[in-house]
Amino acid sequence: MAQVEIILKEYIKPSSPTPLHLKHQNLSFIDRLPTPIYLPFILFYQNHASSDRSQISQQLKLSISQALTKFYPLAGRIQDDVFVDCNDSGALFIEAQVHSSLSEATQNFVIEEFNHYLPIKPYEIIENSLRNDVPLAVQISFFECGGMSVGVCISHRIADALSVVMFLNSWAAICRGSDDREILTPNFDVGCLHFPPPEDVPRAPLISVADKQKIVAKRFVFSKEKLERIKELASSDSTSTIRDPTRVEALSAFICKNFIEVSCI
Repeated sequence: MAQVEIILKEYIKPSSPTPLHLKHQNLSFIDRLPTPIYLPFILFYQNHASSDRSQISQQLKLSISQALTKFYPLAGRIQDDVFVDCNDSGALFIEAQVHSSLSEATQNFVIEEFNHYLPIKPYEIIENSLRNDVPLAVQISFFECGGMSVGVCISHRIADALSVVMFLNSWAAICRGSDDREILTPNFDVGCLHFPPPEDVPRAPLISVADKQKIVAKRFVFSKEKLERIKELASSDSTSTIRDPTRVEALSAFICKNFIEVSCI
């Protein structure tokens, strides 16, 4: 089991204050229904000799602050599962030291140990906890070998998987110093336009996913060669509207297609 030591915990605020007319963000009818879990993502990076930990940490915090100006609801607080108070309270940021190597974490691990690299246990529901009100939490973990991981948890009340990827891509572009053409500007009103919230929606019961007894977590590893083959198959599909999909797009479509086929058996 990996030993993870928390070095720093703080809240990162947007680099520019949210305008008054954007302070109140309603949740759509669809967003009010799910149990308030978090969508977890973990990105692992190998060691780069020229990288300085303090510089990396500062650059990530600065770029998160800048990204939150565009993704301002992620710096607010969810109120009564009905709306987001975009009050610039900030996103939770944690810095940790892992007393093991990156290879040990990615090759010899138990699925449940992924929680060590996440700022929040994503499927643990704590009733009446302030934790449920924080839309975004980030944890960067440095390994003894010089590698690192970036764990991100975003409330499912605010974002789906595609929205999380949009945020990660924009955050990465800002961190690289890319121009505005690579930084997406989200529209937070689309949900309410298509699924307007009625006056009275009963709150979803707080049922922890962790309480389910028949959940099984498995790891599927795709080699570089397999990913390229899947990408080739996706590109050659005459029904596809995307001629040159990314590896993430091709693999996501592959998993979704097979999941649907199995579900229909």
